[in-house]
Amino acid sequence: MKRVFSIQVLGLLLFSPALLAQPSRVEKRSFYSNALGLTKNYYVYLPAGYDNSTERYPVVYFLKGHESEWFDPTLRGRVGGRALQNVVDDLIASGEIGKMIIVCPSTASEDHTSFVNSCGVNMLRPSLRPMEGIGTGRFEDYFIQDLIPHIDATLRTMADHEHRAIDGFLL
Repeated sequence: MKRVFSIQVLGLLLFSPALLAQPSRVEKRSFYSNALGLTKNYYVYLPAGYDNSTERYPVVYFLKGHESEWFDPTLRGRVGGRALQNVVDDLIASGEIGKMIIVCPSTASEDHTSFVNSCGVNMLRPSLRPMEGIGTGRFEDYFIQDLIPHIDATLRTMADHEHRAIDGFLL
């Protein structure tokens, strides 16, 4: 009888939801942007257990020069090789924040040499631009007309403005 009980307990431990929980992950994806007329890359952080649930998540968009910068632990200034994924995982585990999807879109040109050619930020007042060429791109169109609808269509997001945020900067 003891042996049967031990096997049952072992079975429960081996197949416990906590042990089967899928860890968070970061994936590189791409899609075609009609506004820019080219394929753009983005990295997406999916929280632990994303595939094992039907839950919908808020989305935070992080901007940087290159879409991989937030998740690259080898970049200068990363304490102990910790990238955004590690920080978010720790904050979720501690209960300081809830689970979310994080999207890091490309803000660079196709060859990653320029931010102006394909994605320079739209500006309503071009006279404010600091140099020729800045503000003539279609980043706003790419972001609002293409990227956000693409993310909402392909991931389980809470698809409304109250569940979206944006952070980061362009160089």
